[in-house]
Amino acid sequence: MPTYTRSGSNFGAASKTGAGNNWTNEGNILADDATNASSAYATQYLVASSPNENWLVGPPGGGENATGNATLSSLAIEIQTAVIVGGTGTMELYQDGSLVSTKTYTMTGGGAVQSQTWTGDNTYWGLTITDVFSLSAISARFKASGGSGTVQCDFIGCSYSISQEYTSGGGGGRRRAVYVAKMN
Repeated sequence: MPTYTRSGSNFGAASKTGAGNNWTNEGNILADDATNASSAYATQYLVASSPNENWLVGPPGGGENATGNATLSSLAIEIQTAVIVGGTGTMELYQDGSLVSTKTYTMTGGGAVQSQTWTGDNTYWGLTITDVFSLSAISARFKASGGSGTVQCDFIGCSYSISQEYTSGGGGGRRRAVYVAKMN
């Protein structure tokens, strides 16, 4: 059973939205490189989106035909933050501009980098998938509340894999193709 794999980039656009204290240097969240976006607590949302990659879930070539619907096999969202005084971090996942899921975590103080990773549950965060899956339809939003001082955010990233079953054009057996994009 052949497996087809593709590697992709993390989110490719950063912005900020909503009420709260302003983020500075929000573009720094696109790479895991110790350069940070920062804000005072009770932040506005920091948004990561648009890796500019469209993943066509379809035959890789050779006259094969896709059978059934593509499925989202895995999804993980990661965030790296640092705070001096603890608080609450809230991460929201959006698809096509609609809220899909909200995850919260306790931000530990002391200034050390804290990494949180959420992986897909049985419903993969409640996302839906079509025959053409575009990561540009997905965005992650982060805000911090309940603490004091400065909030630093180094990185927001994602990884996912999509699978599709195929039959060969010549009437052969079934194959499964897997497309994967990972955090760098």
